[in-house]
Amino acid sequence: MLFWLLLATADPAPPAFRLPAGIRPTHYSLDLMVVPSQASFAGSITIDLELAAPSSVIWLNATDLSIESAKVIAAGTVQVARVIPGGEDFVGFAVSTAIPAGRAQIA
Repeated sequence: MLFWLLLATADPAPPAFRLPAGIRPTHYSLDLMVVPSQASFAGSITIDLELAAPSSVIWLNATDLSIESAKVIAAGTVQVARVIPGGEDFVGFAVSTAIPAGRAQIA
């Protein structure tokens, strides 16, 4: 029983090379604070997505980003997303209830 519990809570593996098919970013809105004398920046990003099929995990490209929080908005509902580290080039966002096919946003 303990073995099953460990498998059920394991994070999915990140993509190996390219993002998986079926989830397509369509628009990015950025609100960034950039200070030229500093090596880093802060802000928020909202990404509009089109999902071909329901999914409970969304993988996106991300290099050297520190994400404090995320939420997924779809079909009139808002879900807090758990950030899944994906190595050097990817980040995943997992939600408890699958996001339906169609339009969605990650903020």
